[in-house]
Amino acid sequence: MSLWKELLASTESQPKQKFSNEEINKKRVLQDGRLSAACASLLSDALSEPNEENLRKLLDKHPLQDIPENIPSPAGLEQIKIPSTLVLKMLRSFPKGSAPGPTGTRASHILHAVQVLNQTSSLDTLTDFLNHLASGLVPKDVQPFLAGAYLIGLSKKDGGIRPIAIGDVYRRLTGKCLSSLILSEANDFFFLLNAFVLQVVVKLWCMPGDK
Repeated sequence: MSLWKELLASTESQPKQKFSNEEINKKRVLQDGRLSAACASLLSDALSEPNEENLRKLLDKHPLQDIPENIPSPAGLEQIKIPSTLVLKMLRSFPKGSAPGPTGTRASHILHAVQVLNQTSSLDTLTDFLNHLASGLVPKDVQPFLAGAYLIGLSKKDGGIRPIAIGDVYRRLTGKCLSSLILSEANDFFFLLNAFVLQVVVKLWCMPGDK
């Protein structure tokens, strides 16, 4: 306890430097070793001031909506199972320093927890959780937090605002896994669909009449 008090006393005695959120973010990016991202942040648009006017601009671009009520029930449907090997692979695919969502959890936090602790048990627990999210059976009270996102604004040179949405890492990780599992099937589907559309366009173009 005495060591803790000494630490607090030494911290309070040090001169305090005040940095803006933008400066703190640039320093954090540099400390993470993301040199290209640090250079890009120096040239990118600045974060908008958190005031009522900018909030109104963001809400105009992303108006609040009620959660749909007539969503088909997933009960009785065969669920896509996400294997733990894919979870670890997709977890490692997040860019270094990837921003957290509403829960404040970063992909790097989860990866460190999996690697530092007993990897098998931690990874299995995470996999079970992601499969539960993928099942569509998450309680309605929790859904807005997992499916929601932080909405921030970047100031544009013309006085406008550019909205950036940062979703929760668990939803993003689940989406990465599911997308990877259906990638081949989706490619086949859209290849046939594009081929069909192309045939229709060619037939219409070859029909006699005005073009």
